[in-house]
Amino acid sequence: MNLEIEKFFNKDNLISLISYGKDPGDVFSSTLVAIMQSVDVHSIEKTKKLKHKDVVIMSKEEFFNSIDVFPIEFITMKHSYKVIFGEDVLSEIDIDMKNYRHQLEYEVRSKKQILTRAIREFGSTSRFTAKIMDDILNQLKILVIHIAHLSQELKSFEYDYMVAIHRLSEVSGKGMETLTNLLYSIEQNKYKDYSKGQKLQFLSELLQDIKDLQGYVDSFEA
Repeated sequence: MNLEIEKFFNKDNLISLISYGKDPGDVFSSTLVAIMQSVDVHSIEKTKKLKHKDVVIMSKEEFFNSIDVFPIEFITMKHSYKVIFGEDVLSEIDIDMKNYRHQLEYEVRSKKQILTRAIREFGSTSRFTAKIMDDILNQLKILVIHIAHLSQELKSFEYDYMVAIHRLSEVSGKGMETLTNLLYSIEQNKYKDYSKGQKLQFLSELLQDIKDLQGYVDSFEA
């Protein structure tokens, strides 16, 4: 399906338009990245009618200055993308693996703290806990994919988090059935039907799995 670029972007200001994701050829189910000469309120508002959930809008300067800050996102882009319009800016970038590992460590450690808070406040803020489960699902999927990617010395990249968990199990020599079951339970919304005791057990098991993931990341050379 073609995207009518003129409807949503000023071509004179647009340097590059890229779609990325599991199937970047399916533009409307992928994330769009628009790199512009300059970003202002008018250029942002023009994209409001795009039928995309995820649209990243950046100036070219901001794009290149963000590589060392968001290596996870840039590696995800580089492994499966399509140039819809303009320059192939992703072909010009190199990712520092130290920054990659450091961001993974930060993300895993921060998820552990968020989950610790959820357990601490469990019972008094059930809405908060439910929101944590919804938010943490996609974040954990991405982290598992990237930890597996890094653990295999960047030999392959797999968008399917179940395959990534299997590969991580092979590399670590430790089964990750619990994490697989937990992520599946969240994805199928089974967690919401659990009793209070089951939910607390669920959170405890998830916390242990995140600690294991942190251990994997810590074992990689910085």
